[in-house]
Amino acid sequence: LHSTSRRQRQMCIRDSKCTIFLKAGEYTMNKTLKIHSGTHLIGEGTKTVLMFTPSVRTAAIMAATPDMSDVVIENLIIEGAREHAAGFDPNAGRFERQRRYANNLAGISFRSEKNYTLSGITLRNLSVINFSRTGVYISGAKNVKIEACDFTENGTFVVPGPRLQHNLLLQRVEGGVVRDSRFDTSLHCLLYTSDAADD
Repeated sequence: LHSTSRRQRQMCIRDSKCTIFLKAGEYTMNKTLKIHSGTHLIGEGTKTVLMFTPSVRTAAIMAATPDMSDVVIENLIIEGAREHAAGFDPNAGRFERQRRYANNLAGISFRSEKNYTLSGITLRNLSVINFSRTGVYISGAKNVKIEACDFTENGTFVVPGPRLQHNLLLQRVEGGVVRDSRFDTSLHCLLYTSDAADD
């Protein structure tokens, strides 16, 4: 993990019940961040920003195992653009993400091929923004809580069909709660649920 000042910080995510506190700053990852069971990742609100280099493919954050459980991610920004900056033009940067050579990257991808092997996932006061593919994709999980989150400008990379063009995509989710969250500007539906999913 690298901050914008090029300091290197190592994070232990493999130990059970591991709490990782990220102080204010911009941190750039050159590999997918894999989350293990019992991880609590917390920042200092909008002052903590996780970014990812073009070498990261598929998803910025993924489950380390298909039975991941008891995970909390809160109080930070997960940024899909190459730079984190508030432009004067709200359309600024959109063209860059929509071009064919944009980084084809999803934000958070917690997926299991089997039903409900993932469990106890909480996203709280979290911003997932500017990813060319789906911002957050959770599939095959139970007891999912999404509270006071901001999912904006995700799914802007034009691919065949709507499957990867969501701000938030929940599939095969049991006991899911989504409340007090913002969804803005995706090419397809803002929230899609199927099977035993509640919102």
